[in-house]
Amino acid sequence: MFRNALTRGSSACDVQDFDNPQESTIEPCDICGQELDDEHACLQSIPSSVLRVQDPRIGSIVVDHYILEEFVCESSTSLVYKARHQLLNSHVAVKISNSSGQRDPFSVVRTSRAAVIAVRLEHPNIVRCIEFSHEPNQQGILIMDWCTGTPLSQVIGKELALTPLRALNLLEGLCDALHYAQTQGVNHINLHPGGILIDNISGYEQAKLLDFGLMKMIAPHTSDIVASSEHFKYASPEERCGHPPDQRSMIYSLGLILLDMLTGRVEALNNQSPGNARLEVPTLLQLRSDMAEAAVIDKILSRCLATKASRRYQNIDELGLAINQAKMEVDRIQRAENLRLTNSKEQRSTLFWVLLLAIIFGICAAWNTIASELH
Repeated sequence: MFRNALTRGSSACDVQDFDNPQESTIEPCDICGQELDDEHACLQSIPSSVLRVQDPRIGSIVVDHYILEEFVCESSTSLVYKARHQLLNSHVAVKISNSSGQRDPFSVVRTSRAAVIAVRLEHPNIVRCIEFSHEPNQQGILIMDWCTGTPLSQVIGKELALTPLRALNLLEGLCDALHYAQTQGVNHINLHPGGILIDNISGYEQAKLLDFGLMKMIAPHTSDIVASSEHFKYASPEERCGHPPDQRSMIYSLGLILLDMLTGRVEALNNQSPGNARLEVPTLLQLRSDMAEAAVIDKILSRCLATKASRRYQNIDELGLAINQAKMEVDRIQRAENLRLTNSKEQRSTLFWVLLLAIIFGICAAWNTIASELH
């Protein structure tokens, strides 16, 4: 059984011919140096990212002319590869759905229509979809521009808290992209920081939305949100209860993304929520009492994160307008704070020189007194 397990695909360990023990010799493993015996468990300690190098898809061609060169990552709905165009020699990102069985033909048609619209989207805050295809086994393949940006989830994990103005600027870009997509007949059904890339273009930071949940549409059980998925952590209360999402559900997700950018605490909030329930989300002022702009941003968060959808912003335009107003208020607060710090610094500097001069005059007066007494 051990021999069969090791000989599946390519292995870093050489397997001896156990059928002829007299001619075989036990050799050490190329990875850990231990002898290959029945208790050898080296492969169990190898990270999955290393074993993914053995992926049989590497080197294969998809959608006629894209050569898969490198495995990038895996989610509950898709596998992502870096690929190269055979003729143009340019790189693209290839997302392949995890669904491999025969699908409902109506679902395939519905997803294909959505993909046709998504491929037409041209917006600076949207990663461009180049083409979409279904393989004979009904696996969906989405070809996208190759972006060098960093997922927002990694930015949050590294920096823990973004500045208020930076977070609002990124959120405003996402709202612009979502508004544009809606005018083209597309809604984003899978909003979470892992599906947002932060790119730096000519020194200007830009948020870019990924594939608008097309992979989620063609994966099994598309009507359910898996509790372990990234989207579930940012899903609205109605989505967690199994109800279909709408614009107001997206607004709730955007509110949690904003809160996460400013605090990095959404993961902890999810750990406190039993099952599918969503506990009352604390205010930013409660989480960041040190933030001077917390009260201004809480006005947005209180509307975005309302438990009842009827109490939230009713569309992306309303949220975009509120963000624009909040940015002006945050800018005013920051300028007032900078002025206060500048004045405080100037006051401290003035006080320092006054004290220094007082000390010098005091020393001079004392010296004159001593000199007069000596004479």
